Amino acid sequence: MLVFESADARRDQAEFLSEGLQTYAPFDFERQAKLPLGESVTVGFSLAFVTEPGAPEVVFFTCQQHAPQYFWKADYQEHANGARSIEEVVMVAPEPRALEGLFVGLQGRERVAAHADSLTIQTARGRVSVLSPSGYEARFPGGTPEDAPETPYFAAYAIGVEDIRRCEALLSGNGVAFSREGRSLHVPPSAAFGTAVAFREI
Repeated sequence: MLVFESADARRDQAEFLSEGLQTYAPFDFERQAKLPLGESVTVGFSLAFVTEPGAPEVVFFTCQQHAPQYFWKADYQEHANGARSIEEVVMVAPEPRALEGLFVGLQGRERVAAHADSLTIQTARGRVSVLSPSGYEARFPGGTPEDAPETPYFAAYAIGVEDIRRCEALLSGNGVAFSREGRSLHVPPSAAFGTAVAFREI
């Protein structure tokens, strides 16, 4: 699943429906969360889902947070690897251009760029790249799982970090397999639950 930020899940669902996408009634839920000092607060979410018949391995949804003040705090967003952003999510598809209409419906025509054998979709928080199997192998050598499906699937994602050397030291210290290419580190699917992970200095 890939989630997009939302200000209004019900509006999203209505727009998805108007675009002819396969969508569903919004899903609302809430739960109790405990803050660092022990205070209990209610957090809630509304989700709007989209699926694609030709891509049964993937699901997209938008998430509207009803109490974002309890999540978007700088002291909750620190990690030893220096992560600062999600730079890219990578999908593999036999025919990337076949998903163009789906992403136009999800993000808008102006955010989707079609190339000879790939798609690039700009989002509010990074981009989505849809690559052919050969295009993916060119960017992530040896990164295709043996049991990869024949239909479109999520294959990799890239995290922006503030100091690639700091991230490299952490991976090495924790025994995580990776290769280095310039200012990027690549963790293979075999070391990351079947999905390749790239760390890029930003």
